[in-house]
Amino acid sequence: MRTVLPFVTLLLTGLSAQEPFRANAFLPADYRNVVGVDFASLRDTGVLDELSAGVAKLALAQAEAALGVPFAALDRLTMVPRARPAAEDGAEERGPSQQSVMIIEGNREMDPPPFVVDGSYQDAEVGGREVKRREAWGDELFYQPRPSVFVSGSTAMLEPMIAGKVGPGMPAADVMSLLSSRKDRLLLYFVMDLADEKLNGDTRDGLFDGAEWPADQAPQFLFARLFAAGDADDPSIGFEVVVRHAQPGEGLDVSGKAIDGLLQKGQEMPQLRMLAPVLGSVKKSRDVSDLCYRWDLGRARTAAGTLATVLLPMLMLGRAVEAQAVAAPVQAAPVPVEPNAEKKKAPDEQKKD
Repeated sequence: MRTVLPFVTLLLTGLSAQEPFRANAFLPADYRNVVGVDFASLRDTGVLDELSAGVAKLALAQAEAALGVPFAALDRLTMVPRARPAAEDGAEERGPSQQSVMIIEGNREMDPPPFVVDGSYQDAEVGGREVKRREAWGDELFYQPRPSVFVSGSTAMLEPMIAGKVGPGMPAADVMSLLSSRKDRLLLYFVMDLADEKLNGDTRDGLFDGAEWPADQAPQFLFARLFAAGDADDPSIGFEVVVRHAQPGEGLDVSGKAIDGLLQKGQEMPQLRMLAPVLGSVKKSRDVSDLCYRWDLGRARTAAGTLATVLLPMLMLGRAVEAQAVAAPVQAAPVPVEPNAEKKKAPDEQKKD
């Protein structure tokens, strides 16, 4: 009996120490940029079905094909991007300027996407685990820790986690505050660290063109979310953008003026005339250091129609810009002229000579 008790104690201790599987354990600690899509909630609220049956059907089909997994099989998608760190040895940088980790959680067993199976990924091993690896323009890994979970992204970010260096996978405090302070049901969202010049500098400059803030009062984070509120069986859908500053003060006035100008410009653009009623229906508010813009989109069917109204002009505008760039005339290079070249004489003048 004495020999059995220590064994049982050791077994129970080992079982209690085993934590349940957490997909977010593959995310880096204290991340400050994130994109999330809750497909389960989009289905539950009816928004995804309404979008799939409407004019946005083609755009959703294209996104589904790019992802390589049917939306019906998905519950959640989480992506954490970061700017590629500079090489420590000063070596010439190669590959994409952005790195990321993406986690896809399904509601059923999923086969790897076609672009992994039929693409340039090769069999590899990390920490004794079988993975797929692609070393082309960027060094990337694909790993399936569970039949219903995909993990993919930059090798530099994923390799330590796959090898066993599992962390909490929690965001930075400000990001956590933005995600958890809203009690409504998140459908999709993103958070951007506006202080990250390398990753988000262009976006910040585009949103706040020419803005100059007092010291220590520039915006720090941009948070956008599509959410469901109210009755769980028939919720209202809304969209909110929050610009978080380091502290309350005049910086909010500067940011507000820039965003108001951007919304006004959007209402006046011919390409976005379908969006004018939506852009003009914004409700503005302030909450300490947060500048908030909120749109009430109505029930699922009405919200899906509004989202399609937003999506289609954006696609049209993108295609128009792309077509303009392709069709832009190329100026011919000037023909060099010799400085001392004599002007050729006409045949009649040659005869006179």
